[in-house]
Amino acid sequence: MTTLQDEPAMPEHNPSLDENGDVDHVKVDVLPSQHTRRINEYHRFALVVIGGLACVCTSFGAAWNVISGYMQELLNLSQTDLVNINLVGSVFTYFALPYAFLYDYAGPIPVSIISIVMFVLGSLLFSLAFGGQIRGSVVRLCVFNAIMKTGCILFDLVGNITVVSHFPTMRGPTIALLKSFVGIGGAVVSAVQLGFFPELDDIKNFYYLLMVYATVMGLLELAFMRNPRYHLSGYEESYLTEEEKECRRATKAQYLRQEPPVWRFAIGYGVILLLVVYLPTQSACVQYMGLGDMHKRTFAVITVFFLLLITLVLIPNPVRIFRKRRGDHVRRMTPASPLL
Repeated sequence: MTTLQDEPAMPEHNPSLDENGDVDHVKVDVLPSQHTRRINEYHRFALVVIGGLACVCTSFGAAWNVISGYMQELLNLSQTDLVNINLVGSVFTYFALPYAFLYDYAGPIPVSIISIVMFVLGSLLFSLAFGGQIRGSVVRLCVFNAIMKTGCILFDLVGNITVVSHFPTMRGPTIALLKSFVGIGGAVVSAVQLGFFPELDDIKNFYYLLMVYATVMGLLELAFMRNPRYHLSGYEESYLTEEEKECRRATKAQYLRQEPPVWRFAIGYGVILLLVVYLPTQSACVQYMGLGDMHKRTFAVITVFFLLLITLVLIPNPVRIFRKRRGDHVRRMTPASPLL
């Protein structure tokens, strides 16, 4: 249990018991009550933006469902072959425990590097298979899909765990927001593919686009995704002195004391709600109204625009701006005091 130093410490719900059934001891973590430097909310929500857009890469594994029909046409694959290729890739998305151990020991940097390498390699191999430079077979496509989907799940690992550690008092809303990007990512990929890469010859360029987007988001994670100072990795635990550890753990008090602005989360959920309404609507219009390529391309552009609206969580506080301008106006209208 964690408590601030100027508040009474409460025992944990499950204290250890001795052999007679009595309470043996209770472990209470006490945090310093002195005020430390305020947390930069722009930095915290910039991580939300990067993490959310990076979580879209997790859904790129669904790109196989989008292009499987083209692959079946190109290589004369059966439905069983398509299911097996997708199944092998899906199995590797659940094989993330070793990377979680690596994250706990070394932090997000090495996992970010692996995610970029694995996804770029898998996407490149798929693109070369569509371009004819690599002869596609069921076994090779299973390997390509497994490599790419391994990279996909690592974007989820880095984005979610790192961002949530910066919001210890609002873990639930933060996880729900980031996971929503994972959920809508498949529909975003489908809209973009249908709008800009509708033909068989375009699929290799579609994978190049996914590769470029994942590389950019991976590099942003590599550059900016860091755990907060109080969150010590296994490697940091091994070489930091006890004084340094205590100094860094003490910074958690500010994270517990300073609540993040709820209105910024409201903007994020508003963007998700907008996409949840828009994506099925545009999909139904394309499917049942027989719209042409120009309409599909327009829908794809609007989809990308709505997705990027998540950056609105970084806007300045309008209430604070209004109060500042009102204060400046009052000072201008107030006559100066006469000199004595």
